[in-house]
Amino acid sequence: MHVDHSVYRLQAVIHIMKASLVETVRSLDEAEQILDDLVPFESHVPRSSATGARQGARPIVDTSTFSVRWNGKQCHLGGMIPFRFIERLARRLNHFVPYEQLMVDVWDGNRRSRATIRAVARDLRSALIEAGMDDLASAIKGEHQTYGLMLSSHHQ
Repeated sequence: MHVDHSVYRLQAVIHIMKASLVETVRSLDEAEQILDDLVPFESHVPRSSATGARQGARPIVDTSTFSVRWNGKQCHLGGMIPFRFIERLARRLNHFVPYEQLMVDVWDGNRRSRATIRAVARDLRSALIEAGMDDLASAIKGEHQTYGLMLSSHHQ
């Protein structure tokens, strides 16, 4: 009986620690976004290195229409998962997001296979290409179980 109670307590502590970690990561993401807003994107990227857009351009992720705007074009993503995927990548340009964090932010912590994550990235790229946003689609990079929206050439 004592072991069962200890296991239950340990599971409860692990659950609390995971929830705290998720909140900490979200707070860090928010702090990074504030920093990005304070320090213009142009100061991080040489003038000639922006991918297919004016220097410092960021995709606009519209939560009211579940769409993304880029270089005067708009792509309605329709599905919640592709929208949440691009929204997560756009939060911190030129940084890779580990699969584990994508599962937290895109799938609310529900485990997904690598193949599922890759399929969402592939479908998102296809939707962006159909909307005439080839350059934005090609900026979605995946490597070593991470994805990022790489809009500067030194990350490509």
